[in-house]
Amino acid sequence: MVFTYVFYGAAGLLLVLSLLKDRKKTKAALLKAWKAFENILPQFLAILFISGILLAFLSPDTISRFIGRESGWWGVLGAALVGSVTLIPGFLAFPMAALLLQNGAGATQIGAFVSTLMMVGVVTLPVEIKYLGRKVALLRNLLAYGYDVTVFPAATPFSAMAGFEAYFLSNGPGDPEPIDYAIETIRQIIASGKPLFGICLGHQLIALASGCRTYKMKFGHRGGNHPIMDVVDDKVQITSQNHGFAVEWDAEKSDDTREFTTMQYNLNDQTLEGLVLPGKPVMAVQYHPEAAPGPQDAVVLFDRFRKMTEDFYNKV
Repeated sequence: MVFTYVFYGAAGLLLVLSLLKDRKKTKAALLKAWKAFENILPQFLAILFISGILLAFLSPDTISRFIGRESGWWGVLGAALVGSVTLIPGFLAFPMAALLLQNGAGATQIGAFVSTLMMVGVVTLPVEIKYLGRKVALLRNLLAYGYDVTVFPAATPFSAMAGFEAYFLSNGPGDPEPIDYAIETIRQIIASGKPLFGICLGHQLIALASGCRTYKMKFGHRGGNHPIMDVVDDKVQITSQNHGFAVEWDAEKSDDTREFTTMQYNLNDQTLEGLVLPGKPVMAVQYHPEAAPGPQDAVVLFDRFRKMTEDFYNKV
């Protein structure tokens, strides 16, 4: 409790110093933070309500039985699975953890619960994207799957990144063809044989680096309700998309005539949505799997990339 007061005191002191230094900027920052909080308030209140209902119905005996000290590693696994279902902020997660400990939960089990609780939220990921931003949500997805992430500027040469085990290309705006410096870097990554995963602009750049062509779409894909067919799992997924260019692809032609193997395609207009490079640990999708419009439809892609990476290094 003492540490809590120290942190609140420090935050208040820094706020006062900020006001003294630049009152106008500080007020603008506070207003921006409040508006961001207002945007997620309905979803946030729903999370608090559901959490409160669950705690009200869980007796100390039930908590002790499933995640108590005697539950062992099964309790740790169960706590981690429950924690990974939703995103809950620290000011709610830690008091909840303290309450569970007081009611019979084990310290190891609660450690796993809180750790996963504050990682990526599968059910509430749209809230996270709205408040923290799409790029942060992407990084948290990767971190949740056990990756140690280092972020590089777009123009970083491959020589500066050659020591890493796997690579991820994020989204970006505009026409991919003029970004020749990135295309050359991606060619070198592909030639290195290491695992590579690209989304949106990253998808288009991987295609260009592999000898394919892109084109400007008449209208583009915008919004969070685009159905795509996943050829690997033979399942339809609902995806979130925001792009005006696409990789050339003819649904009538065989993959034998292409530089890549089709992984996914759009059910609305038969455009390419995902590809893998034959014989290489390289995959890419045109949309935003981190946006979770399904909400869990595209989460499988991060697991697919993790397995691809593990399989690659198990063979080396």
